Amino acid sequence: MSLVLTVLFICIYLVAFFYRNKNVAWKLTPKISGPLKKVHFTALFFCIIVALLYGVFSLGLRGQWTTRIVIILTLLTGIFFRLISNEASKSKIEKWYFKIFSLVPMFMAGTLLIPFLGVVMVLSLIGKLVMPVNNIYYEDEKLRVQSTYQGMLIPAKIDIFAKHFIFEKHLKTSDYNEMDVGHIKVFFDADSTRVVAYGLYRDEEERKDQTETLSFPPIK
Repeated sequence: MSLVLTVLFICIYLVAFFYRNKNVAWKLTPKISGPLKKVHFTALFFCIIVALLYGVFSLGLRGQWTTRIVIILTLLTGIFFRLISNEASKSKIEKWYFKIFSLVPMFMAGTLLIPFLGVVMVLSLIGKLVMPVNNIYYEDEKLRVQSTYQGMLIPAKIDIFAKHFIFEKHLKTSDYNEMDVGHIKVFFDADSTRVVAYGLYRDEEERKDQTETLSFPPIK
């Protein structure tokens, strides 16, 4: 059934895509399309900058949803811009750019046709976008300890972020996952910050009280 629905979606989307001028009479005027296009490219620019900062310095925009909102804005304005905007507001290069961008839903649907793996890939990507955090163990103005969604088949890992002005730096991803942890405590010592995980060995009688500690320089 899912195969039939996916193929049907691709066919309907392709028909709507290639015959949009006949099916959609209303279009945004160039006066509105212009600012909307600027919003898209501005959001895209921020996505690229944040990706570079995170890849090189492990820095992202502060907050769980900040970067994701920018990504969602980029996707929505890119996918639907060609459908609702006036062609006169776009150059030839922009027309091809938005044409390719508007096919993203079809490519995503096509990925679902890959047995099992396609469904896992698509749902994992959507999950990372709309469910960034499973649980927050600790948060203040300087630090956040959370379990981060990894994908359908991967248990959520414990991530630690230090907050700096409008950015937050990813300090560490734990070797253990959310299901292993009983609870977490954070200790701010004079010479270090310690994140202590309890309950990792609760099923082992000899080690049930053993903890795991992640230490960092003092977070200012």
